[in-house]
Amino acid sequence: DRIRHDAHHDDAHVTINIALSKASAANSTLLSFCGRFGEENYRQHQGDVDMRLPPGAALIHVGELRHRASRVVGMRHNLILW
Repeated sequence: DRIRHDAHHDDAHVTINIALSKASAANSTLLSFCGRFGEENYRQHQGDVDMRLPPGAALIHVGELRHRASRVVGMRHNLILW
């Protein structure tokens, strides 16, 4: 199990996170978002997204938003484009 991905922003206008594996309660992960790079709220938590997406579903977000994935339990496969 991967512990988590450190908070960061992507060097892109848009980030696309596509689920490749079937989601379940056992392999859920939250993606936490903060503010946009260069703005005052860059390090302030803004909200979470439950990443239990069906295969083929995608989450699209502004790449300059600071974000991190919580601890992954089990196995999950995603394709991330930025």
